[in-house]
Amino acid sequence: MDGLYHDNAAKCALVAAVGQAAKRHLVTEFGVGEELAMNLVGWCGPRLTVIGQMDMYWGDNDDTDERADRFQMAAMAMRRGWGVDSFTMLAEAFYSDRPEETKNLNLADEYANPASDRSLVEQALSIVHVEDGGESVHICAQPFSVEIGKKVEFETLKHTESRSVLRDSEYVVAMCEILDEIEPLDHLSREDSWLAIQMGVADDAGWFLQYDFG
Repeated sequence: MDGLYHDNAAKCALVAAVGQAAKRHLVTEFGVGEELAMNLVGWCGPRLTVIGQMDMYWGDNDDTDERADRFQMAAMAMRRGWGVDSFTMLAEAFYSDRPEETKNLNLADEYANPASDRSLVEQALSIVHVEDGGESVHICAQPFSVEIGKKVEFETLKHTESRSVLRDSEYVVAMCEILDEIEPLDHLSREDSWLAIQMGVADDAGWFLQYDFG
């Protein structure tokens, strides 16, 4: 992940590639049902600056409000401590390219229902990139299937800038508000505080932060 990524397309492509590799590794090592942990990448201009990953075994992972609160704490820490000016979120999700047919359906339940139309809902990697203080939002979905022999096959990456396609919009709202409203700490004090922030986020939110890429 060394190098510079000068636009949202390059940043999303990097995160998608990392997500593909991680998902393939999880399925190969642990089986078909293993879920990819939520990740959040923080950028300063074109440079990858800090990466956060949710601890799937911390707290109640099925509590959606708790997950959203933990995400917000991690994103705020990345903004304050490292001065990131854009975020890219990576998570597993369910995707439908027929939104008019699924707008009133729970996609996870529909996917799990053996009687449902198997072409209606797919598993996917969800990638959301937020920049320009939250004014610019790019949403990508990369559907995938797990074939015989634990082989993960990814389809073409889908892209939109319409927030209406998202079911969990609180994550996008949190990223936009943090970039727009939260000021980074002074540069000199940030450097002295990185380890303390990292430990605090791990203890209080169950997120791991990595920032030493040298």
